[in-house]
Amino acid sequence: MGVTLIYKSLNLNAPVKEILLAYDIEQTPNYKVNILDNNYIDEDSLQKNNNYVTNLVSSIDLNFNYLYEATKPGDYEYNYDVKATIYGKYQSSSEGENSSLWTKEYVLLENTLEKVKNKNTININKTVNLDFPKYNNEVVNFKNDLNVPITGYMEVVMTINLNGNASNNKIKDVKTEKFIIPLNQLAFSISSDTKKNDHQEIVYTKDNRSINMVKFDIGILMIVYSITLLVLTFKLIFNVKSKSKYENELDRILKSYGDVIIELATMINLDGKDTVLVKSFNEMLDLEEELRIPINFIQTAKNKGEFFIINNDICYKWVLSE
Repeated sequence: MGVTLIYKSLNLNAPVKEILLAYDIEQTPNYKVNILDNNYIDEDSLQKNNNYVTNLVSSIDLNFNYLYEATKPGDYEYNYDVKATIYGKYQSSSEGENSSLWTKEYVLLENTLEKVKNKNTININKTVNLDFPKYNNEVVNFKNDLNVPITGYMEVVMTINLNGNASNNKIKDVKTEKFIIPLNQLAFSISSDTKKNDHQEIVYTKDNRSINMVKFDIGILMIVYSITLLVLTFKLIFNVKSKSKYENELDRILKSYGDVIIELATMINLDGKDTVLVKSFNEMLDLEEELRIPINFIQTAKNKGEFFIINNDICYKWVLSE
């Protein structure tokens, strides 16, 4: 009953979570490929998700679109840039794997810093015109001048660093939008490596647990009372009888010196013997060791017993009693 009361006194409800701030980041990179005037393709540009003939491409318009939306307004500082890196890969005949042989980096958009106050929306929409033939020729010239069979590609990456404070909640986030463009190919397609949607929450967890002290204290008292009652009635419940000091001492002597003690069921006839009382059991042990005669023991009454050694006409006796 006491345990039940203690359990009921504890309000073990799950912690309550409160969303202090939530924000979503959406990234939608896009591109179009501008085509040289030719006899085969009538359009001036081709949209994404196509294959493109390298010799017909004049440039590529890469569009980076970043949208941040929060549930509460705040003050923000953010910066972004666009960099392009050419990678030249060489296939080793011994290893059978492509290993990096050459890299070259270009800055397409210098680092730009912007600040906004009391806003919950940030939008970055930038288009970079990539001179595709220029970078493609970099790989072609490297291959021809050094006579090294390499394969090449370009990664164009916008990096956005966001720092802000909205309703005393600090926000720090880094995002990238990436285009991967093969180089030194007869034809190619463009791929994108970008996390398009990201949802984040700043959460405060409130401990919803409590204690009903009245029930808790009553439960503790009932447990203490039950344990006390059990201790006090233990002997009656389990029919346990406590030993007297005499019994404890007798058990100790018999256990310690049982190899030199003979327990008698009936008393030996001591008529005609002179009885000498000794002061302690240790003196009985000394006599046993000197005379090499075992010590006799007999229970003569409740909580009374006699230890004695008979040597000729003398009976050496020590009495143990309560």
